[in-house]
Amino acid sequence: MIQLDALELPDLTWTDPFDTQAVSVTVRRRLNGALTLFPRALVGGRPITLEAPADQPLTHAQAVALAALAADPTGTYALSLRGLSFSVRFRWEDGNPVDLRALIDYADPVDDDPVVGTLKFITL
Repeated sequence: MIQLDALELPDLTWTDPFDTQAVSVTVRRRLNGALTLFPRALVGGRPITLEAPADQPLTHAQAVALAALAADPTGTYALSLRGLSFSVRFRWEDGNPVDLRALIDYADPVDDDPVVGTLKFITL
């Protein structure tokens, strides 16, 4: 189970758990030619992309709730995922962070209709 603030989500696929850079190193040369390294740990900025495939879809009601959360440009949320806790916001800089579509396109969807797609977050 995944928790985004008070919103419970199914076990979505985390597509980029290892696509993060935890350390940044600045390299400089001294006047005598010696190499000097300035490493530092990076805080925040980790992308988290969650995929809702056809065999583990969201519901229409969850999709509506996610779209409402994403509509707040300053919103930050607590994300619990795989036993880990993150403070996140929606990742608007990579395009639409809530890229969802109905699995079956009903003219009048109900709350339980399946929805598939991608959710994009970034840690703070």
